[in-house]
Amino acid sequence: MRGANVVRRRSATNLGESNGDTGSVNGEQANGGGSGLLADGSAGDSGAAEANGTWDVAATAPQVAVGQTAAAQGVQGGALTTDEGHRSPRAQAAPPAAPPGTGRPSPARPRRPATSSSRFALTNWRVRWRLVAVIAVPTLTAAILGSLQIYGDVSNWNAAGRVQHLAQLNSAVVKLSQALEDERDLSAGYAAAYPTARTAGRGSALGGELATVQATTTTDASTVTSLANGVTTGAGYLPGTVQDLNTLTDSLQDIKIIRSELAVSPTPVSKIIQVYTESIIDPANTFSASVGAGANDASLEGNVITLGALLRTENDMSQQRAILFAALSSPTATLAPNALLTLTQAFELQTADQADFTGSTNTAEQQNFQNTVSGPRVDLALYQEDLAESMSSADATLPLTAHNSGLTAGGWYTNM
Repeated sequence: MRGANVVRRRSATNLGESNGDTGSVNGEQANGGGSGLLADGSAGDSGAAEANGTWDVAATAPQVAVGQTAAAQGVQGGALTTDEGHRSPRAQAAPPAAPPGTGRPSPARPRRPATSSSRFALTNWRVRWRLVAVIAVPTLTAAILGSLQIYGDVSNWNAAGRVQHLAQLNSAVVKLSQALEDERDLSAGYAAAYPTARTAGRGSALGGELATVQATTTTDASTVTSLANGVTTGAGYLPGTVQDLNTLTDSLQDIKIIRSELAVSPTPVSKIIQVYTESIIDPANTFSASVGAGANDASLEGNVITLGALLRTENDMSQQRAILFAALSSPTATLAPNALLTLTQAFELQTADQADFTGSTNTAEQQNFQNTVSGPRVDLALYQEDLAESMSSADATLPLTAHNSGLTAGGWYTNM
């Protein structure tokens, strides 16, 4: 006997039922509900299946609880709906769906712990980028170090170039100083020889000699001015050196003024000597004494200090020559009291500057100086100077050429 009522079916707990509620054998829900196995079906459908001699596999196989299936479908779908079609709040927090055939929820897959390394870390780079970094970093480092080395060499080369240029410039300044001293001494003698009619001496031997010295001074001044171009702080030269050089080049503009005064106006001899000495020669010697500052060469700086003391000594001796040459060239051949005072001061300065020279140089250079500034002519000049001082001190109105002193303008200038 075949029929729907003879098949015993396992009861299942429906959604919303408690464990104590069980379904009936004929498929009706407990508590008076409709069929829990056939949705929208009737008993006639079972009869049709029996009449056809087949059974639905889903109908005869063990059934998963309707509540669990619905729950699983609700979780997989993302939410459960109520009878009113609204989303159940409880579905949002539902546990993961259970695998088919099991009643257990799948365990949550553990999340991969976040790495603490940066995405820019070398271990996260591709191999080719690692190779590029390995090659590029040493190359870039070598290029930077090489650039610094080249920059240092270029700086040293520029510094050496500046020192060489200053040495050439200083050589021209020293030559100019000597020409200025000769022009000062001859100008003083010319002014003393022609105190009122300066133009009268242009054709004289003294006037010709003065014109030759003036031409030499003009050439040397042009050389210094040309070499001074480009010596600026922007070119890397020290501010003190640039300032001393600017003072010198500005003072060279006074040469034309002094010459004009000498040619047309009766300027006093003492004023001519003072202007040449303080306005032009002293700035030249100051530049020569400081040109070695900042050269980072102790030997060079020491030589420049020695040169400065020697130039001052030479200037002091030349100034004494100018004073006595002017006195012997004057019509009265007398040494005025103010000129005697200037002569004495110049001699004292010579003694001090010569002591500075001796203290700043070695024995060989001291011996060279003694051998150069020595001889019969030098001894005669020292004797004549002492004689002039004593004669002027005794009687300022007494001519220096009196009493067979042997003092003459030409002889004195030549000896000094």
